[in-house]
Amino acid sequence: MKFKYITLAFLFCCALTNAQTKKEKRADDKFESYQYAEAIDVYERLIDLGYSSETIYRKLANSNYLNARYENAAAWYKKLVNLEGATVDPEEIYKYALTLKSLGNYDESDTWMRKF
Repeated sequence: MKFKYITLAFLFCCALTNAQTKKEKRADDKFESYQYAEAIDVYERLIDLGYSSETIYRKLANSNYLNARYENAAAWYKKLVNLEGATVDPEEIYKYALTLKSLGNYDESDTWMRKF
C-alpha cells in the first residue's frame, strides 16, 4: 500500500517538472523568435507558479530591457546579480548599469559600470 502512494507521489512530481519544462520551452521559443513581450508573460507566469532559475531571471531581465521596460528590467537584473552562484555576463552588468542610469539611479549605475 505504501508503495502505491510513493509511486503516485513520484508520478505527480514528474508531471509538475514536465509542465514547467513545456512552459519554459514555450517561453524560450518566444524569446528566441524575438517575441519578447509574449515571452515576458510566460516567464512571469512561471514565476507566479513558484518556478525560478537563473535562466528565467536572465531572460526576463533581457526581455524587459529590449522592450524599454526599464523598471522591470532593473528589478530582474537585480535579482539575477544577487542570485547566489549565478554566472552573470559582463554584457548583463552593462545593461543593468544602463537601466539604472535611465531610471536616474546614477550612483548605483556608476557602481555597476565600474564592476563592468
